[in-house]
This record gives sequence, C-alpha cells and structure tokens, in this order.
Amino acid sequence: MRVFFHSSDAGLRARLGRLQSLEGIELEGSGDFARTLESLSTDHHRLVLVDADDTDSEGLSVCRKIRTAAAKDQCVVVLLAGGDDPLFHRLALQAGADDVVDRHVDDSQLDARLASARHRAERLCAAAKVLDATQAIQRAMDRMQLGVTITDLEGRILYINDADARMHGYSPEELLGESVRMFSPRNSWSPLDQEEARTIKSWRRESVNVRKDGSRFPVQLLSDVVLDPDGVPVAVVTVCEDITERKRFELELGSARDQLDARVKERTTELLETNIRLQHEILERRKVERQLLYEALHDSLTDLPNRALFFDRLSRVIAGSTRHPEHLFAVLYLGLDQYKVVTESLGHDAGDRLLVQAAHRLRASIRPEDTIGCAGGDEFMVLVEDLKDASDVTRVARRIQESLAVPMEIVGHTVFVTASIGIALSSTRYERPEDMIRDAQIAMFRAQSGSGGGHVIFDREMHNLAVSRLRLEMELRQALDRREFNVHYQPIVALSSGHIEGFEALARWSAANGPVSPYEFITLAEEIGTIFDLEQQILHCVCRDIRRWRDQFGDAAPYVSVNLSGKELANAAFADQVRGVFAQYDVDPRWIRFEVTESSIVENAEVAAGVLAQLRALGVRVYIDDFGTGYSSLSSLHSYPIDSLKIDQSFISGDHGPAHNWEIVRVIIGLAKALGLEVIAEGIETSEQLHVIRGLGCPYGQGYLFSRPVPSEEAARFLETSRFEVA
Repeated sequence: MRVFFHSSDAGLRARLGRLQSLEGIELEGSGDFARTLESLSTDHHRLVLVDADDTDSEGLSVCRKIRTAAAKDQCVVVLLAGGDDPLFHRLALQAGADDVVDRHVDDSQLDARLASARHRAERLCAAAKVLDATQAIQRAMDRMQLGVTITDLEGRILYINDADARMHGYSPEELLGESVRMFSPRNSWSPLDQEEARTIKSWRRESVNVRKDGSRFPVQLLSDVVLDPDGVPVAVVTVCEDITERKRFELELGSARDQLDARVKERTTELLETNIRLQHEILERRKVERQLLYEALHDSLTDLPNRALFFDRLSRVIAGSTRHPEHLFAVLYLGLDQYKVVTESLGHDAGDRLLVQAAHRLRASIRPEDTIGCAGGDEFMVLVEDLKDASDVTRVARRIQESLAVPMEIVGHTVFVTASIGIALSSTRYERPEDMIRDAQIAMFRAQSGSGGGHVIFDREMHNLAVSRLRLEMELRQALDRREFNVHYQPIVALSSGHIEGFEALARWSAANGPVSPYEFITLAEEIGTIFDLEQQILHCVCRDIRRWRDQFGDAAPYVSVNLSGKELANAAFADQVRGVFAQYDVDPRWIRFEVTESSIVENAEVAAGVLAQLRALGVRVYIDDFGTGYSSLSSLHSYPIDSLKIDQSFISGDHGPAHNWEIVRVIIGLAKALGLEVIAEGIETSEQLHVIRGLGCPYGQGYLFSRPVPSEEAARFLETSRFEVA
C-alpha cells in the first residue's frame, strides 16, 4: 500500500517514519506544499497523512485537493491536528478528511489510530480491485443468458447484468446500490459475516425469488465469495437461473419420480421389481421399434405394404426363381380409372375413402400368401406366386375387377369403379424388381389407353413402344431447346373467287430420323407438359412471317389462324403473353385468328371463357375448329365469344356417305348464318366436293384441292398471284 504524509515537523516525520517498517507499506512524504500537491495529483496513494495545526489552512487545502482529484474516493485522508478544537475538526471533515488525530498523543495511541486508518485504506484498496475486476468481466456477463449479481457482504448490489434484472422485472439501473433482500420473500435472507464468508466460500441452493410485481418464481443460485489478495472476503458473485420450466416439468413427473426414488431406496426385493420394470420398458421399446419399422414399410392410409416393402418381397422371389426357373409368378399393376373423377367432383377425402375401400376389396380378392402393395396415388401392385400358367393370373385379374365393379358408397354417393390392370410374367426372366414393375405399369397404360377396365399382359412390343416413346420425348425436348420446329401454311380460300383470304399455320418437325407426325409430337407435348413452349415457338414463327408479308405485300397479306391447345386456354395469363409477342413483332391483333376445339374449352370452361374474352378484347378473332365432331352444342356457341365455325373434314371427305354428310354440312352452314358466324369447310380435295360445298352456300374452304401445307417461302409465292382457280 502506498502511504503519503505531508509535514514540515521533523519530529512528527520521524514518528511517522516507523510505518516504513510495516510489511507491504511504501512510504513517501514531503514538507513542501507545492511538492505535496504535485505528488498527490500524479500518484495514487491509498492513505494520506496531513500535518496541520488548528489554524493551518494549508492542511485543509491538501484535503480539498485530494478530494477534487479523479481518484478522490479511493484513498483515506487523516488530518494530524495540533489540538482538539471541535470547530477545526468539523472544518477538516468538510474539507474531505476521513479522520482527525491529535498528533500530541503518545506513540501507542497514534499507532492505533493509524492502524485503523490503514485497515480502512486496505479495505478501500480491495474494494477498488474488486470493482476493477467487475468492470473487466462486465461485458462478458452482460452477454450471459443466466443472471449474474455481485454484492458486498452486506448484500448491497454492486453489479447486476441485464438477464438477472429482467428476470426480476427491473432494469439494471434500478437495482444498483439496492439490497438483494428485495429478491427474497420476507425474513428469508440474512447477510454473511466475515467468518461465514471465509468458511463457506461457494455454495449452491434452490430458492424462491420475488419479482418487481410481487410474483414469485423458483431459482437455482450458485454463489462464490470473492477474496482480496489478503484472503479477506469482499464480495459475493451469484449466478441465478430461472428454473420455472424445470420445476413445472418436475411437478408433472413428480409422481413417477417419487415412485422411482422409493424403489431405489427399497431393499433387494424392490431391486427385483425395478429389473422387472426395466425388462418391461425394453419390451415396450422393441414394440415401438417394430411399430416404426411397420409404418416405414406400409402405406399410412390403406395399411398395405408400400413400394419399398413390395420391392423387397419381389426381390426375394426373383432371387429364388434363379434357383428354381420353373417357378412361375407375376406382378399385376392396376390403376383405378375413376379416381381422378371422384377427387375432382367429391374432394380428396372421398378419394381417400375410395382408396381404402379398394384396398379392402383387393385383399379379399387374392390369396393370403400373395402380396399386395401401394404404388402411390390410385395405383396398386399385386405379386402372385405359384402359377401354373398365364391363365391363372388372368383369372386373378378378372376376380379383382369383378370385386371392384361392385358399387361403393362414398360420402353419401354411389360410385362405380373399374380398374385397368397390366400384367408382367416371370417367364421374361427378370433380374431386377424395378424392371418387372416397370413392364407391368407399361401394360397398365396400354389397358388404360383403351376403354379402361381391362387387363393386358406385357409383351416385348410394348417395351419397344415405351422405349421409342421415351426416345421421342428426349428428342422433342432437345428440339424445343434447339428451336427445330417450323410452320407450314395451308391457304384458306374464298370459294366464290378463289382469292386467298388467310392461312392456317400448322406445326412441323423434321427430326434427325425423319419427319414426325404432328399428331404424334403434339399429343406427346401435351402429355409431358411442353405444349406451351411448342405453341410459343409456333406463335413467334407466325408473327415473324406475318411481319415479313405485311412489309412485302401490305394490306394484301392475308390473316393467319393458329391452333391453340387446352393448356393455353387454362392459362389465365395467356392473353398478356400474346400481347407481348404481338408487340415484339409489331403485329396487329386483327391479322391473327386463334382456332380452338370445343373439347379444349369444356375441359376448363370458366378459365377458358375468360381467356377467350381477353383475346377478343385484344382484337383477335376466335374460330371453333373441327365443329360437329362430338362436343358441339348450341349453348356453347352462345356462351363463348366465337367468330367462325370450321366444318371438320370428316364431313367433306368422310365415310358416312355423301347424302348423309352433305345434309350435316348444310345444317352447320345454316346454323352459322343464323348466328352471324363465318363458316369454313376443311378437307376439300376434289372439284366435285368444291361444287357441292359452294352450292350449299359455304363461303370459305381449304384442302388439298387448293394446296397442301407449304413452307413460308412457298406461301409467299401464292400471295404474288393471290388466288386459285375455282371454276
């Protein structure tokens, strides 16, 4: 400890010099006022002794100087007075002195008074060190999730972090200097004395604390006594954790915990009961594990084996067949033909009920040793073993279909269900289960492609067709990426004059292996979801050609009609997309016609009506294509914004007989005129057909008599003459 004394009295300085002999004391002194002030302003002393008589203002000035310094509260100041004047004592205390000692007392009394001051200074020093340490770790403690509080031994709060303050409903500023007694219920806290602090040092306990609003909550406290370098307790650091949730959990499990504690404390016989209970828990765990394994391998809705378990069982059967090739078995892959209709009309809950009833009937239709599994959605798989020949499995298929054909009661509705079944026989010598299931599924698709409700046995031709379709799908996607599709144009002619009124745009694809039928690649594009990309490419081609013809022929250039699929009519944003394409090529919407079939409108009637109305508002005219082929109705002609009807070519060049066909054509022409619609006859191939069509009053037509669909360059040459002979 650094001690400084100010005195010009040699005798007093000699008496005070004896402090130098005490351990840990670093003594410094001066009798010069200026030097004293300089030393006290630059160095930090814990104990300052100032010599002053009752009239000495210099000593009082030294006191004031110390108390105005930055470290004013970190040292003890003792004034050595020349007498026992009460007034001087009061002035000394007001100037900042901590004590006033008569310097004329004997050495023993002086030593006792100075020892008291020294001990007081040592406590100040220790407290300062604790405070320094506290500030050094404060940032770390402020980031803690647990509450941290530092108090002196009397319980006054020297520091509290945000977590602890919030836990009790206060801010840290509200609590500094307060007693931690306020956290405890009344009369449940007492301060530590020095002896207890030295003995305990660290202790953990659970308690109940009180929040600012008076509510109580359980806490776990861990307290450590902080010692100064001399081993003197100076503070207590307490970590506080709110254990409300733990206590709540312990309360909920209290009964079980009490039973467990009681059993542990019991004698050898009770240990046996514990072992029995543990054995029971092991059995329960194994039961749960078996249940989890079961759920992992079974469909949650139908409780049938799922695809993974079916694969496993089929793998075992295939492996066994390599050792016993005479063992004949089959996989049946079936799909419910009406599932989609049920879910769309009655909802997904009805669809789930349908699947459950179908699964129940499938179980009843096969032998216990056969395996039935869920393939996903509305599809099931059946593994039938120990067959004598293919007739056995066809009998199983018929039995399943007969079982499913019985009407089902679904959410108050009677539902009739059929199943399309594909069959793969083991005579093909499969090595992998996925190959056998794949072929059974291919056969099911073949069954569904008919009228449904039948069964088909897989053969190699189906495999070849599936591979061919997959190859064509890949080539189609690549062709879309490479923009290999182009447009051919077939003239639409005014039958009275032969003048070219317009062109119908028809998509063409010249693949690497030769041309692909438009019906084939358009149907495939609709199935795999690429029809939108295809029709967008066609629309861009058409708009480029129209722009070129308008630049070359002006208003003499005809309109072009473009076919739309049902996917486009189901796209509510289609009209905006068309507007963007027109703007890109500076194409007037009046130069474009869109052809749609009634079937594509009926599939998405509400959305389609909105799309057609938007196209009409844009200025595009709309044609009904293939009119009269099965979906036509007077109500649809009134319900939708239609400008023209195109008579299907089957009525012009079909097999119904001329008289029958021409009567239908006459009715369609009369209907169109009555409704104020244009009418165009498709498929005119002979002069005789042209003569009859024109005689029935049809104004426009198209067909091979005038021209096959031709590339855009050849179509442009048609526009140079602008007409065909129709005599």
